[in-house]
Amino acid sequence: MKFVENDCCELKSILTKDIKKEIIAFANTNGGKIYIGIDDNSNIIGIDNIDDNLQSLTGMINEGIKPSLIEYAQIKTEKYDNKDVIIVDIQSGPNKPYYLADKAKEE
Repeated sequence: MKFVENDCCELKSILTKDIKKEIIAFANTNGGKIYIGIDDNSNIIGIDNIDDNLQSLTGMINEGIKPSLIEYAQIKTEKYDNKDVIIVDIQSGPNKPYYLADKAKEE
């Protein structure tokens, strides 16, 4: 399978806190998918410590994005080339605009 970044698909080699911005962007527009464990050149790197990463990702979505987006973000794992990849499928959210929770505290 060939992975290509476009308006509705983002590739991330690792999970970082910046992923919240990508999730918000998709939720505020037409939705999209983020593949974590695939680099910008479509190389499948895979994710180690899959359970820890899933827990971190769920926490970021639950606590880092307002209003709540958890029911509009489906998280699953799939194996490609025998490597674990996390897929975040974000729907266009009904409660726009979504924003970073820590930005609200600064105001």
